[in-house]
Amino acid sequence: MFDAALVRQFASQQNVGAIATFVVTLAVAIVIRDHVPDTILIPWAAAQISVALLSMVRWKRFQHIDDSAANAHTLIIEAVAWKAIAGALWGALALFSNFYLPQSLEFFTAIAVAAMAVGGVSTMSAIPKAAYAFIILSVGPFTLFWLMSNDHAYVTFGFLSILMLGVIVNAARVAHGQLLSIFGSEFEHKQISDEFITARGEWLDLADTTESYVVFDEQDRLVAWNKRFVELMQPPPELLHRGTSRREIIKGSRQAVEVTSGDIEIDQWIRLRADAKNNQDDRTTITEFEGNLWIQRRHRHSKNGHLVVSHIDVTNIVNAETALQESEERYRAIAENSPDAIFVRVDDSIVFANPAAVKLLRADSEADILGSSMLSLYHPGDHNQLLGNRAKLEQSPDEQPSVVRARMRRLDGTYVMTEGSGTNHIWQGQPAVMAIRRDITDQIEADERLRESEQRYRRIADLLPVAILIRVEDRIVYANPAAIKMFGAENEADLLYESTMSMVHPDDLHLVENNRAMMTADMEGAAPSIKVRRRRLDGTYFYCEGSGAPFIWQGQPAVMLMWRDITNETETDRPLLESA
Repeated sequence: MFDAALVRQFASQQNVGAIATFVVTLAVAIVIRDHVPDTILIPWAAAQISVALLSMVRWKRFQHIDDSAANAHTLIIEAVAWKAIAGALWGALALFSNFYLPQSLEFFTAIAVAAMAVGGVSTMSAIPKAAYAFIILSVGPFTLFWLMSNDHAYVTFGFLSILMLGVIVNAARVAHGQLLSIFGSEFEHKQISDEFITARGEWLDLADTTESYVVFDEQDRLVAWNKRFVELMQPPPELLHRGTSRREIIKGSRQAVEVTSGDIEIDQWIRLRADAKNNQDDRTTITEFEGNLWIQRRHRHSKNGHLVVSHIDVTNIVNAETALQESEERYRAIAENSPDAIFVRVDDSIVFANPAAVKLLRADSEADILGSSMLSLYHPGDHNQLLGNRAKLEQSPDEQPSVVRARMRRLDGTYVMTEGSGTNHIWQGQPAVMAIRRDITDQIEADERLRESEQRYRRIADLLPVAILIRVEDRIVYANPAAIKMFGAENEADLLYESTMSMVHPDDLHLVENNRAMMTADMEGAAPSIKVRRRRLDGTYFYCEGSGAPFIWQGQPAVMLMWRDITNETETDRPLLESA
């Protein structure tokens, strides 16, 4: 488990080991230089220092090796090899002692090697196999030569050396165990720290939110909660402590309407909510609670196995959806009972057609129309007009929609003239257009009949010798040829929009006003005939006789006046006219 950590520990200690090797090697070389030939001593010292320096450089890069390094095992084997070479070089001193050194210096070199072996316990205990290789190969040759000696003193030193080897090796093993214990403690501490950080993050997440959260452990005991949970679910304060059972929390908090209304017993409701099958992660339910609240509840499990239950007040959303549904139902009721054909299209595809639309197109049902292209239902000759109106609706959606007349093709192939407009609409969350169309065949026929009737009346009026004027309020809107001649005008335009009262002699205004009042009181009949003086366009006056009757002119209330010139019949009044 700790291979990478041991490699890091071993690598970090190689600087100390290299320095110790450099110092001891120089000390030994200085002491024995007069007894060992330079051809042997110099290469040995150079080899010792080179191996120490190369080892230090090699292992420096592994002081920060990652825990997941795949080559940690290979590096341990390499460490054993490096230290075996270093140990063998120190063991070579036993050869020097046997062949070149006096007895006094033999013990010096043995002590130097023993010191290096003891030092190896601290610098190599992270990898015990490397320590064993170094200790055995450095001290072992001395032990072997001493045991093979005929001198009892050397043999005694050999046995003591064996004991020392055992002590040093055991010390390396113990030191390694202590390292493992330290690393294990650090690893355990890191795990605990990570768990604490994770748990702390969970609590911070719970606290820093507008959602209501409550957390239970594996035994369904209360662990944590946030302020919003207290505000929304209103549990009794005496229950808000760690260890309270989930059952108690549910029973004491805000209750669902189905419980307060008696539709279900509280214990049964709790069992259903506390059942493990209902605690699956991301399971979401929306329930109505007392106080006219709709609350969304969601279950999930945290990394440490705790059950986290969140509550969100979705009352506004539910109310909005309810209002939307009611609005859609009202809209559909209005649309289905409308006498006008109503189509809803998304892009150009029809997604809704009311019964009036089905009737207009002579379809058997709405299904015969759904999915059809709206544009294809119109006469090709009207397509440009309709496409232009669509573009205008897209560019200026807030403007009053234009009323367009267009021919629509029924499913039997015949065409019907319709009139209507379109407006932007939302259909099941998608942008759409609602088109309202009305069959205006009867209206067109009525307009045609009216036009023909007006033409007939105009021809009759044009032929009558009596002056006929039509006024709307007090302005002339029609004058026949006899009226044009009577008032000395060149054409009808000279009389249009003139005030009829301005054409009455001032002394006769009261007669006209009384006559108008009588006609207003009885709009169903003509006013009595009166004789008054009228003014021609040249300013002269003449006597005329006539009356007026209520009339409809192009949909507006009007009065039709019929006058005849009686100047020649009123000879006795001529001096009066001339004096005027």
